[in-house]
Amino acid sequence: MTSDYRPTIAEIHLDAIRANIRQIRKMVGPTRKIMPIVKSNAYGHGALPVARALEPEIDALGVAFVYEGIELRRGGIRCPILVLGGGQDECLKPALEENLTLAVGSMDMAQTLSQAARQEGREERVARIHIEVDTGMGRLGISWRDAAGEIARIKELPNVEVEGIFSHLATSDLRQDAFTFVQLERFEHVLTELDRHNIHIPIRHLANSGAILQYPQTWFDMVRPGLMTYGLYPAKHLMDVIPLQFPLAVKTRILQIHELMEGDSISYGRTYICREPRRIAAIPVGYADGLGRVCSNKADFLVRGHKVRVVGTICMDLCMIDITQVPGAEVGDEVILLGGEEGQASVEQLAGLMGTISYEVLCSFGRRARREYIDREAGENPGDEKNSR
Repeated sequence: MTSDYRPTIAEIHLDAIRANIRQIRKMVGPTRKIMPIVKSNAYGHGALPVARALEPEIDALGVAFVYEGIELRRGGIRCPILVLGGGQDECLKPALEENLTLAVGSMDMAQTLSQAARQEGREERVARIHIEVDTGMGRLGISWRDAAGEIARIKELPNVEVEGIFSHLATSDLRQDAFTFVQLERFEHVLTELDRHNIHIPIRHLANSGAILQYPQTWFDMVRPGLMTYGLYPAKHLMDVIPLQFPLAVKTRILQIHELMEGDSISYGRTYICREPRRIAAIPVGYADGLGRVCSNKADFLVRGHKVRVVGTICMDLCMIDITQVPGAEVGDEVILLGGEEGQASVEQLAGLMGTISYEVLCSFGRRARREYIDREAGENPGDEKNSR
């Protein structure tokens, strides 16, 4: 409710996200499956509206946790949904009830899932799973050294269907990366061992955004675009591989304007002191919105097409910008925080200032903003976040 009464909005162009998937489809071919990742609320864009827009274009959706998959199911999404983080024991029953596919990274989890599928006399219930193989990420999954034998045992479990096998690349954003080829070799070793035991798993997948863009040997049966779904590239050297559209614009409005004199200071700690008369505007965005305090006196936004600098320490709910060089700027003027004319550069700039990656900026920046969805292909505006649930 609170976001309905704030002037900060996040515009999401669903047609741009759909266009990015079509570019990926063009690259990897018409027969290879595409599973966009919509975890973490679709990287901050809104999981359900994004899923609804993409469902006719894709083969599956990837989420991190069971509750994310349940939210999509209850919102009407019917395509396969893979829960990449697997699930704790208490999540397995609702996951099965909602027809979610679970990533499995151990024999123990597979056995627990088998038992859950057989409970309550439901012998016909089958748990569909994708087995995760750890080829070097060191996070989740069965070690590639033991994977073939473990998978053979998992396939013998009742009420379990091994639909897929996958691994996760650690450094696929790097150019001609030796470790990516090591992980690929390990994954292929597991597949070869399975073939020797006449074990065929229908869906094999390895490629995230970086691998989609530069390692076609990793594409296998399905690819998993994450960041590139939302118009960003995992590395600068990949920006010319295929054209992507940035779908997000975060905007707010000027609340108040002060005419400050030489020697006047701004915000907590007096980190900015005017050396000459300056025109300073306050805007309702702060570190509670994901704009880290580390961006104080560094971040740039846009007002009337002019780049303006954040001045003074960023507060929880507010920050100040220098609009001295913006002719005619007034209270109520739009301030573009992300998107607009320099959307992609703004995300990368903020990520650099915050000492992080663009993924984190997308997931956190503007999190209190009201989301408005635009779909030019549909010929209408799907509306705000409330109406898109």
